[in-house]
Amino acid sequence: MWTDLEGYYVFPSVQPGRYIVDVLSDGYSRDLALIRDVLDDFGPAEKRELLASFPQVSVTNGGASRVDVVVRRGGAISGRLSFDSGGVLSGAEVEAELISSSLFEKQAGGNGGAPKGLDFSVSAETDDRGVYRISGLPAGKYRIYVHVKEPVFRQLAWSNWPTRTGRAELNLFAPEALSEADSKVIEVGDGDEMTGVDLNIPTRLLHSVGGIVTQHGVPVEHARVTIRPQGQKGPDPSNWATSTIADGSYRMDLMPSGTLSSMLNIFRKRLVVLRQAEK
Repeated sequence: MWTDLEGYYVFPSVQPGRYIVDVLSDGYSRDLALIRDVLDDFGPAEKRELLASFPQVSVTNGGASRVDVVVRRGGAISGRLSFDSGGVLSGAEVEAELISSSLFEKQAGGNGGAPKGLDFSVSAETDDRGVYRISGLPAGKYRIYVHVKEPVFRQLAWSNWPTRTGRAELNLFAPEALSEADSKVIEVGDGDEMTGVDLNIPTRLLHSVGGIVTQHGVPVEHARVTIRPQGQKGPDPSNWATSTIADGSYRMDLMPSGTLSSMLNIFRKRLVVLRQAEK
């Protein structure tokens, strides 16, 4: 239901019962959305306590009920996404991921104000200047990150365009960290405007890995090549993977420094460890 120009709203037909009234508006705090996201992590008494601070109304048969709601500005975080080599990145989705909040600090006990099921984030897209602004944030501590992904181009049968092999993906945390452990935590309160939270893509720290896959001297197309940190045995989101093209070549860009293992997989069957490379 939308409010009118004077802020009034009406629900003309409501079943009897007790309701929580929630208001959503650009730039205003999304506290109830956050609470609902983690509500199942708490017991009945804790749930009632968490919801008690929100406006509630009881509706009876044939009666008219009224509840006025006061909304407050949420926090906002803004900055610029750029490359250390120059230039900016537009059209990228920058996310503010909530780490902890005083809204449920008491109920979360010794977990630092972070329920185990916490998975709440708000995002905004960078404009042509590489600038983003994320608003309506509930008070708390946030980690700012962006997933950078370069398009993959394939040569079409009717085209003379060159083939672009492989893939390029990177998770970057503010200010220019390549892991959560090195990221900067931003704390915002109601109505806070945190500016200058920039993200810098450190191309000087990134590398490319590539090669050609052959079998008995013949290039292998559609082979799946996976690269992951050396010593890692199981699957992990930080793995890089791509497929070879017609000439057997593959390439992966935007890879951080470290010792890596390359593995070949053809038709879902692992055949051989290709090489180990340190970049």
